[in-house]
Amino acid sequence: MVNRHQTSGFDEEFSRRSKESLTKLLLQADSRRPIHFIVLTDDWSRQDVGEFMVTLLARLISTELIQVQNRKRKHIPPVYVSLVDYHEVANLNMDFVKTFQSYKLGDKEALQEDKYSRDFFYIAPFYHLAFTSLTTLIFLDCFDLDFKADIGLLTDEVKKMEKTSAVIGIGLDLSPHYRIKMEAYNKIYGMGPDSPGRPGRFQGFNSGVVIFHLERMRRSETYNSYLNSKELVALFTEQFVRPSVGDQDWFTSLGFKEPELFYVLPCQFNVQTSLQWMKESYKDVFDDYHYCDNMQNVKIIHLNGCGPTPKDCGNLGDPSLHASKRFRNGDYDHIMYGTFQMDWTFFIRKKWQKVRQIESS
Repeated sequence: MVNRHQTSGFDEEFSRRSKESLTKLLLQADSRRPIHFIVLTDDWSRQDVGEFMVTLLARLISTELIQVQNRKRKHIPPVYVSLVDYHEVANLNMDFVKTFQSYKLGDKEALQEDKYSRDFFYIAPFYHLAFTSLTTLIFLDCFDLDFKADIGLLTDEVKKMEKTSAVIGIGLDLSPHYRIKMEAYNKIYGMGPDSPGRPGRFQGFNSGVVIFHLERMRRSETYNSYLNSKELVALFTEQFVRPSVGDQDWFTSLGFKEPELFYVLPCQFNVQTSLQWMKESYKDVFDDYHYCDNMQNVKIIHLNGCGPTPKDCGNLGDPSLHASKRFRNGDYDHIMYGTFQMDWTFFIRKKWQKVRQIESS
């Protein structure tokens, strides 16, 4: 949690959504299993994060005291909180971070104050070098996650993952995003059923929920051989990829080349809502990427990107030109219009704010 604009307190929308997300996580959690939150932040944001967590937990505990007295619900689990300065993590491999940033950002993009210009978004590949006393770590983008089940279910996925050679467990990106990114590569090497970006195992990753098996990461010669600037550039150059969403792109590219390093989490642990790519040119394949499961089987909803209709993503004109078959059938309604209080206009405001910043430059 980082106050990247260094204002007094967090952005109101960020604070509200993070509070909702963490509250649902704790209320759904098994009360017998302690939870240790490791919050990546910085010196400027440390006090804000501390106050945020204390206020959140105090409210939950006071509410629970009343409810438990009335025997309405179980206890929330024991909670521990550690704050870690993300700069200390970045400094473990700063050459990798700076090369990654320079490969992603052009001059025009830098002027936009893109959030991905921050070191924060390039450090996940070497968490194993930072958290040396831990065996596993579950990463959560708690800004936009809606928890429908016990977070402890992910420990069962760790056990499944340990039956493979994988060092990281990560869900698929439920959109044609990497289909578009890999177009140049597939034009040269051909597009088969298992080509990078095709629906299925190789459609790309989404880093909203990730299991890092830190011990395996430390032991893997193959994985660690890619953690230098030379291999970083070679990997993206080989696949004709210009990264745009931080280390998620690196995990995806590495997953295309070294698939045995990754265990694919069931989609129910990262059901994404973005309809950015539900447009006329992709509506016939959108469902192949996007649809996951019925609502009763969903564990975590990831409220990313834009929605809840294609026009809210800038796909204007006749709605039927953009709507996929499952969207027309209402198969996404239970996800898009769920219980999480989502301010969809937040994304539109941020988009136009960025445009105004460029125009004033």
